[in-house]
Amino acid sequence: MSKLGGDMFDSSSNQPRAQAEIEVTPSEGMENSFVLISRLASGEKVGHCTMTWNEFRHMYALTNLVVDPKYQRGSSQNIKPDEYHGFGSQLLEAAKKFLIERKAKGYLINTIEDRNKVGMYEKYGWQQDEDNPKLFFFDGAA
Repeated sequence: MSKLGGDMFDSSSNQPRAQAEIEVTPSEGMENSFVLISRLASGEKVGHCTMTWNEFRHMYALTNLVVDPKYQRGSSQNIKPDEYHGFGSQLLEAAKKFLIERKAKGYLINTIEDRNKVGMYEKYGWQQDEDNPKLFFFDGAA
């Protein structure tokens, strides 16, 4: 297991939100697949995503990016809306760091129709494919 991440900051005020760390752990039973887990300082799991090598495409697939509704901005289930938000962005940033460290390319398939999510992918350097608007790429080797 290795770690990525650190403090989270509100881009508008530059004030810390909640502290979270990203653990990078090999996926059980899958070769060349890793789970990035976001945890609060208390150890509670906030969210995760998976980075799996795609031999056909010769790049990693970012899949299963999930944040517990208790920690999602705008969720009616958020237990501390002023403090707990930005974890999806943190996971996208961690996926980017993961690819850069390995000098690898990656892709994700957007299954959410929300334009704000698309903007979030682009904000973190993921480029939308011209032919397939649900497909985004990041080049960690560039």
